[in-house]
Amino acid sequence: MDTSDRPIDPLTGLPADIPADVPIDPGQPVAVVPVVAYEPAFEQVTYAQPEPPRKPAGPPKSVTGAALLNLTGLGLGYAYLRNHVLLAVALVVTAGIVTVAFLTDAAAQPWVWRGAVLGWVVLVAAHAALLASRREPGARQRGPVVAGVVAVAVVAAGYVGYGIAGAAVYDRGVTAQEAGDCGTAGRAFATVTGPFELTLSADVLAARTRSVECAAYEKARAAQDRDDYESAIVLYDDFGKIHPDSVLAPHVHTNLADTHFAKATSWQEPVTDVDARLSVDTLLMLRRDFADTGVADKAPAAIADMFAAATKPYGTGKFCDSLTVLAYFADLDPSSAGEKVVADANTFRARSLFECGLSQYRAGRLSEAVTSFTTFLAKYPDDGRAPQVNAARVSAAVAVANKVTLPMPPPLGGNDPGSIPMTFYNDSQEPLKLLVAGPTAHEVTVAACELCPESYAKDDPAACADVNGRPSVTLHLTPATYYFTTETQDWVEQVSGSFTPKAGWEQWQCVYTSPA
Repeated sequence: MDTSDRPIDPLTGLPADIPADVPIDPGQPVAVVPVVAYEPAFEQVTYAQPEPPRKPAGPPKSVTGAALLNLTGLGLGYAYLRNHVLLAVALVVTAGIVTVAFLTDAAAQPWVWRGAVLGWVVLVAAHAALLASRREPGARQRGPVVAGVVAVAVVAAGYVGYGIAGAAVYDRGVTAQEAGDCGTAGRAFATVTGPFELTLSADVLAARTRSVECAAYEKARAAQDRDDYESAIVLYDDFGKIHPDSVLAPHVHTNLADTHFAKATSWQEPVTDVDARLSVDTLLMLRRDFADTGVADKAPAAIADMFAAATKPYGTGKFCDSLTVLAYFADLDPSSAGEKVVADANTFRARSLFECGLSQYRAGRLSEAVTSFTTFLAKYPDDGRAPQVNAARVSAAVAVANKVTLPMPPPLGGNDPGSIPMTFYNDSQEPLKLLVAGPTAHEVTVAACELCPESYAKDDPAACADVNGRPSVTLHLTPATYYFTTETQDWVEQVSGSFTPKAGWEQWQCVYTSPA
C-alpha cells in the first residue's frame, strides 16, 4: 500500500483515510511514524469582579420637583433635597447677582443680565435634578412637582408685579412732570431708578433722563424764585438748547417769558436812557417771540409805564436831557410799542429839539444847536415851528463858519426883507447852497455853471474874473452887516465871508469851488 503523500493517523500509523474495517495486508510495507505526545494549551482568562451596587444618596426625591424648585433661583430645590450648604451657596450667588446688577446699572444692558440670570437658574435647576436622580428610586411624587410649579409661578408673578409697580410709579412721574411739578416727578423717577432698577425696563433709562431734565428745570426755577433774573434766563435758555423735546418745554417757555417780564419791569426811578432801552427792547421781544404767553399781553402797558418814567425830565423842562430817550421811543413801531406812546414821543421830541436847540443857540453852543435844528427839520419838516428852526439853523451855521455871534433871527421868510440888492454869482460846475445871516436869515441855491471850470485852486486870480453870464441869485437886504457861508460836499472847501449892503450901491459876491 502506497501511503506517500497521504495523511497518517498518529495512533495506528496507518493512512487516516483507510476505514477501520478494511483488512490490512501483512505483505504491505508499513510506514513507521514517530509518535509525538501533545499537551493541549489553554489561554488563561481573567474575569473582572462586578462592582457592588452604589448606595443611594438618600431617600427618594422627585427629579422634576427638585429642578422646578431650583428654577426659582432661590435654592428651594436644595432645601427640598436637605442640602443646606448648597442652599446657602445658591442664595449667596443669587444675592450677589442681584447686588452687582443693581450697582452696575443693569437697565442699561437688560439682555445681558437677563441672559446671566437665565443661565444661573437653568444651571442650578439641572444640578438639583442631577442630585435628585441619585436618590433611591421610589414612587412618583406629585407634591414636589406641584410645589415647584407654584414656586416658579409665584416668583414669575412677583417679578411681573414688580415691573408693573415700577411702570406705575414712572407714569405718575411723567404725569407730574408734564404738569410742571418736578418735585413730585423727581421723587417718582428716583424710585424708578432706585428700587425699581432691576425691572430692566426702558422706563429706568427714561426716568434717568427725565430726572436730569427736572434737576435742570428746578435749578432755573429756584433762580427765578429768588429774583436772580440773569441766572434764571441763562438756565432756561440752556435747558431749551439741551432738552428741546422735553415735556417741560412749555413750562420753560412760559417761565422764561415771566422772567424776562419781571426783569424788564423791575426798574427803579430815576430811569436812565439805557434802562429804558433795555426794558422796552425786552418787552417788545416778548410781544414778538412769546406772543402766546400772558406777559405778552401785559407788555404794552409796561411800555407805557416805562415811557412815563423815562420822560419825567421832559416834564420838568429838561429838554436836552430828554432827547436820547425820546428819539428811541419816537422811532418805535406803533403797532408794537403802542400808538399813543409813539405819538407822544414824537410830540415831545419835536418840542425838545426846538427848545434844546434854542437854549444851545443862546448859550453859544452853536455846533450843538445846528445838530438839534438839523434833526428837527429832518424829522418834522411840516411842523409849524420849522421856519423859525430853519432860520436859527442858518444863523448858527453861518456864525460857526465865520466865528462870530449872531442874534436869533426871525422865522425864515422871503429873500427880500429890504431894498438893497445883493447878488451872488456861481463860477463852478456845482450848484452852491448859500446861507446868509444877519438881521435876517436866508437859504438860497445858486445854479451850476455848466461852462465854468470844475474847480479853481484856492486864491486863483482866474476865479470869478468875469461874472458875466454866470448863474446868480439876488437878495434885497437891509443896510446891516451880513455873513454868508456855503454848504457843499466834503471834498469842496467851504467859502465864507461878510458884507454890508449900502443904499445906492450895486453889490455882488462871486463864489466858486476849490478842492478841500
